[in-house]
Amino acid sequence: MPRAAIRTLLDNGAADRGVLESACEEALMSARAHGWTCVIVTNGRTSQQEAKIRNTGLDRLVHGWVVSEAIGHKKPSPEIFHAAAELAQVLEHGSMRALLVTVEDFTAQPT
Repeated sequence: MPRAAIRTLLDNGAADRGVLESACEEALMSARAHGWTCVIVTNGRTSQQEAKIRNTGLDRLVHGWVVSEAIGHKKPSPEIFHAAAELAQVLEHGSMRALLVTVEDFTAQPT
């Protein structure tokens, strides 16, 4: 396999095949409408995960995202969730004021 093809696979993976389910989109819009700050926490390569987020339209529905490669910590490490909390500006006196819900599709993103 050519090096360029390997690099493309590592950078993009299945980013062009992701689909945002309407129920997920509706839930995120509702959460934002009710004042929630929505941040994605994901493991993986930054370029690949950001491509997935943008290609599915999640970038328009969330306030931001934290990718493990970018910060050097993977889920379930507390550091990645603290980074998300800092991004969402929900840290107050050392405790998080947020609800974190993690949903994994293990067929699409095995760990």
